Amino acid sequence: MKLAKTIIIPIFIFLLWASVLNYIAFSQSSNQQTQSLFTVSGTVIDLTTKEPIINATVMIEKKGTTTDSSGHFIFNGIPVGKHRIAAASWFPYSFAADSISVPFNGIFTISLSFTHCHTYEEIARRDIDSGHVYLRQASGLTTTNHPPEDSNLLSAIKSLKARFGFETWDTGCIHDPCDQFYNKIVNSYLDKRNGKDWHDQYEKELAEILANKKQ
Repeated sequence: MKLAKTIIIPIFIFLLWASVLNYIAFSQSSNQQTQSLFTVSGTVIDLTTKEPIINATVMIEKKGTTTDSSGHFIFNGIPVGKHRIAAASWFPYSFAADSISVPFNGIFTISLSFTHCHTYEEIARRDIDSGHVYLRQASGLTTTNHPPEDSNLLSAIKSLKARFGFETWDTGCIHDPCDQFYNKIVNSYLDKRNGKDWHDQYEKELAEILANKKQ
């Protein structure tokens, strides 16, 4: 009996110590996950006058917000990594996009200039030459109203777009008045690539993919 007690007590102490170590490791992991979310703040200004732009829409990926009376914006809960940040205001200000590495120390400044929409035509031709063709759209979706994403559905839609030779650039709730100039050039290119009725065929196949998903 003494031998059994001698064996059991060390085993119990070992299991207790292992439980403590697991709890500490779990706590540290949880703290690291919590600490990996950061706040990003900045201002949107007029490129020429350096004055703040009020009520400009700013987005980081699919998170959106607007600037206050000082042109200031703030995002909470942004994970570590490189993100796309974009801003737009009322016409005639242009759409502006940049990248930001999080964590970011300081105030991130986005400058908007008065736009000349013909430059978007030049950008479209450059994208076509590079092989990265986009159709720009503003779905109005942000993280607050974006439906849950289905990876298989997204993959099927992406493959369909690739077959017709384009991708979509969704600016969320940011509507850039000059997008129509960009899309005009891209649609003309896609008409030549796919034939005049390509859009109807694309919509038909897209509807089939969505219908199969609902079944």
